[in-house]
Amino acid sequence: MTFLKAVKSVTMPEHNDQSLSTEEYGSLLVDITEWLEQARKQAGRAVNALMTATYWRIGKRIFEQEQRGGERAG
Repeated sequence: MTFLKAVKSVTMPEHNDQSLSTEEYGSLLVDITEWLEQARKQAGRAVNALMTATYWRIGKRIFEQEQRGGERAG
């Protein structure tokens, strides 16, 4: 069961007259879940971009170091 399905199936806790209705509570949980999923995806993309740039810099540095010694990679 996905987290979103689990959230939709949650029963609402007891509440007083000032609390959210069942529909409002469910909607709030769905919104929060979607925001968290979006944030996780954005964080993943940011990490992937940073790691790609870092590996590129590492490769460039290794290449430059080898060129200073007059040796070629391979």
